[in-house]
Amino acid sequence: MIQIEGAISVKAAIESKQRFVKEVYIHKDKTSKDIDYLLSLCQRNKIKVNRVSEESLKTFNPSKTFGGILAQVEPRSYQRI
Repeated sequence: MIQIEGAISVKAAIESKQRFVKEVYIHKDKTSKDIDYLLSLCQRNKIKVNRVSEESLKTFNPSKTFGGILAQVEPRSYQRI
């Protein structure tokens, strides 16, 4: 499993269906239309969502540039030509 960070990257991974998204981690205090959309995407695709504290997120990623959203995913699968 690898980790991707940020709302745009996580949404793109789910929407593209080119990689298996195991779990999504969202800061427990984060709310927005973007988060609502991400939660509905996860629900439609049966992806586990964890609402966690900032401290928990830091155990995955000590950087502060991920916007409170992380996902555990498998490497991208490419189509054969």
